[in-house]
Amino acid sequence: MGRELRSRRLRLTTFVRDPLFLTLVGIIAAIVITVVVARHYFVQQQRLSARTGELTPAREASLPGGQISIIFGTNRFVFPAEQLRSGINFRRIVDTGTDWPLRIYQSDGRLAVNGEFRDMHGSPVVGVTGRIWRVYDRAFDRNYDDNAIEVVDGELRPVFQLKMHSDTEIEINGIFSTPAGLIVATPNGLIVRPIGDLTTYLRRLFKYPSDKYLGKREEN
Repeated sequence: MGRELRSRRLRLTTFVRDPLFLTLVGIIAAIVITVVVARHYFVQQQRLSARTGELTPAREASLPGGQISIIFGTNRFVFPAEQLRSGINFRRIVDTGTDWPLRIYQSDGRLAVNGEFRDMHGSPVVGVTGRIWRVYDRAFDRNYDDNAIEVVDGELRPVFQLKMHSDTEIEINGIFSTPAGLIVATPNGLIVRPIGDLTTYLRRLFKYPSDKYLGKREEN
């Protein structure tokens, strides 16, 4: 029994040292590494070129009692989740004399947004359906991570920011064209009909260009 076992070990050792076997192992390893690297590159290229994505905040409900929080500029509006089941128009947040092309609602206890955001000339720039965002105009760059999407114009000026802090709290900032004139919503306040350089009002969330700094936040 001992001799047979030693014989098997000897044959196995000889097989492992066989040049053909080692060559095959090397080829298989090279193929596996190539596939893994190629897949990583493909995924990264998809993210770099993506004009659509989904907000997936890691935090669950952050407010007690089934409440929903909407932050616009420095204003925080808290609603019972039940009230948002059928959705509310953003006019409830900022009344400019007419309905906004934006509706906020909750589904299964999670905040969701339906709407379209336009630039200062009224052209559609970005749309949001539920938690899926889509940037229409390629003249605008965008950067994003799991919790936020930001769109900037050709001067790297933020025109739209949507931050989903948790399943029950969102924050919206940007430059909005309304019947009452331009409204700039920033973490420092709301400016109606701003004067001068709009780049001084709202800071960027992310670094640009996005193809170089994808998902990288500014260190404000």
